[in-house]
Amino acid sequence: VGLTAALYLARARYRVIVVEKEHFGGKISITDEVVNFPEVERTSGKALTETMRRQAQSLGAEFLLAEVTGLIMDGDVKTVQSSRGKLRCFGVLLATGAHPCSVGFAGEAEFKGRGIAYCATCDGEFFTGKITAGLLTFLLTDSRWQII
Repeated sequence: VGLTAALYLARARYRVIVVEKEHFGGKISITDEVVNFPEVERTSGKALTETMRRQAQSLGAEFLLAEVTGLIMDGDVKTVQSSRGKLRCFGVLLATGAHPCSVGFAGEAEFKGRGIAYCATCDGEFFTGKITAGLLTFLLTDSRWQII
């Protein structure tokens, strides 16, 4: 959502600065294989988000790796406080993203995005007909994939 918003706002000739704590692109960037994005038959999440970042940048969006530590939203000019200083602006768009919860079992970090999935809607089809394990909330909210 954040990169898409940056792209559209930059294309509309707004000055855009995307502030990201860890890496640009969010949760999809850790996905090894993306097959459900319009007009893209198959790619990695990292490649897809890098393409989106370059596209937004080519339209004028700027990118800053920093942690946002506070927002001052009073008045016409807003202030974004970050680990790299203060940014002043007329508007703030929050795209906070999602950070998957790690369970902590052996091999989880090694296979994240390459067999370890955090989104059944995104990745469930890859596991159809296979024996899998999952967290209860994962199974209840995404049971249409019949993952057991």
